[in-house]
Amino acid sequence: MQREEIERLKNIDLISYLESMGFRPDWKRGDKAMFYSPLRSEKHPSFYVQRGDRGWYWKDWGTGESGDIIKFAMLYYGVGFKEALEKLDGSPSTYITPPIKKPRHELKNDSVDWVREFYQKGILMKSEKIEIVRNYFLRNGVKYHSEMKCILVTDRKEGKLYVGIPVPFPLKMRGLELREVNGTSRKTWGRKTLWLLKRDPGRFLIAESILDALSGEIILEDETISLCSINGVGNVSQLEGLFSQYSPCL
Repeated sequence: MQREEIERLKNIDLISYLESMGFRPDWKRGDKAMFYSPLRSEKHPSFYVQRGDRGWYWKDWGTGESGDIIKFAMLYYGVGFKEALEKLDGSPSTYITPPIKKPRHELKNDSVDWVREFYQKGILMKSEKIEIVRNYFLRNGVKYHSEMKCILVTDRKEGKLYVGIPVPFPLKMRGLELREVNGTSRKTWGRKTLWLLKRDPGRFLIAESILDALSGEIILEDETISLCSINGVGNVSQLEGLFSQYSPCL
């Protein structure tokens, strides 16, 4: 699909789209509306929709997650980027609204969007590169799970090779946690957030780092428990949204 077509889909009237799916806004004023979240169950409406300078976007105030209509389709239908475009491509043309023009000098790069695009290009790795990723985790005494969908990242400026771990998880990624393959360097591209390996939604093992969480499943001899790493004390507040969404047994 051409970039122009993708931009067209991004300008689908998200309020009308949600209404066509049977979701009714708690309130609506022009290009703004509040819904009960279509992505999870909740007692109070917290799914905010608005038309902005770059098209329609949404924010789930209950979890802190946000994005455009393509990301919504990915999360709602549980599909990848290409499949989400195909889902949206059948939308009535009456939903399409022209984008609000903004002066070029005011446009800024969205680091999260850039990281997502970078990740999509790197996800199709040759088998030998996958082995490098797998061996990195083995050297650290833990198991690499294919559903983590890590990639290899070469920082040419630093001359270093990193394992890139999508956070919080591949279909909902907001950043890449980078771990140097042959060293100790660590850094984050995009937004720093929790890391999740979703399994049993009722049981979570929470640790400080990704390697600690993976070590925990070995200690417990349990590969069915969901894993979560905080990735820094600044992300502790995000645990509330996690517990609200999955209601684990504490």
